[in-house]
Amino acid sequence: MVKSNVIDWGQLKPLIDNENITDIKCNSRSIWTKDVTLGTKKEDFNVDASEIEYITRQIGNQVDAVFNESDPVLQADYGDLRVQILHKTVSPSGINMTIRKTPYTMRISENEVESNKYCTSLVMELIKACVQSKMGIVNCGETGSGKTELMKLATSFIPAHQGVVTIEDTSELHLATLFPDRNIIELKINDKFFNFDEANKSSMRMDPDWVLFSEARGAEIEKLIACRSVGHGIITTMHMLNSTSLSERIINMYDPLRRPNDNIIQNMVHEYFDVVIHIKCDFDEKSTLRYIDEISLYERTEKQNKITTIYRSKKGINEVEYIKIPTIFEKRLSAELVESWNSYANV
Repeated sequence: MVKSNVIDWGQLKPLIDNENITDIKCNSRSIWTKDVTLGTKKEDFNVDASEIEYITRQIGNQVDAVFNESDPVLQADYGDLRVQILHKTVSPSGINMTIRKTPYTMRISENEVESNKYCTSLVMELIKACVQSKMGIVNCGETGSGKTELMKLATSFIPAHQGVVTIEDTSELHLATLFPDRNIIELKINDKFFNFDEANKSSMRMDPDWVLFSEARGAEIEKLIACRSVGHGIITTMHMLNSTSLSERIINMYDPLRRPNDNIIQNMVHEYFDVVIHIKCDFDEKSTLRYIDEISLYERTEKQNKITTIYRSKKGINEVEYIKIPTIFEKRLSAELVESWNSYANV
């Protein structure tokens, strides 16, 4: 882990310190940033290749990493920053540096979801109830849509007495810092010393109520399903185009040499996952709008699989559609919430 306060960022320092900026993309030609309020924009200054190389040498020294033609990708995470630098041999237009921020704060406030057009207050009540019912939850969307931020907020709804284990390959959640008085254990995996299998085995020995995996994108999905099958609550994130494609996404994530029949995987998805929340982010050069645009519930009853999309939104809360909550889920939610939700539904 690199210590950011020992890195001389030069001209990039104001961008690093700006809490509204979430991403910085930098090369010898231009600098582009993503801002939570101002959207995507090109900065009015630039840094040349020598300045990027100077930052690269500092980071390489901190993490004791080689960066040359033979090792052309340098990755480091520290504090609330994730850095990837590509050598000019694999980036023909010049050395390239990408910085993503993962702050020690929650950017989504439960009390501001409507004012920020993120979702309706009723949707937030539903998410809270799903967490408190210990469901299997997937936050999905494109890169930069805010999947991890929703995961942080969802974690705040977990009852205080329940134990949580997080498994990450890059530090993004920072839950032990956000909730210092909670029973949270953070595990960080790497390919050399502590892989996902070892982290998963360790987490099971800790007898957690919840296992949170920051991003499921490969064969580790098999272990995540195993966690759910023995009763642990799970929250994870995935890259998906919509809330109804979970089965297809998980089938593609399985190791081809270990993958069961597709029908078996589909059955497991509907058995062990309950809620899929799709988040959308609309960027332009003047503004950014992140919002929940779909929520789907997965069920398997009488050997049949079913997906019900119970919420759809366009451009935040300006245009929303509620669909009646399936009967099997009514039993897991409060009667008051179900009644309120269904009163708005197109039955």
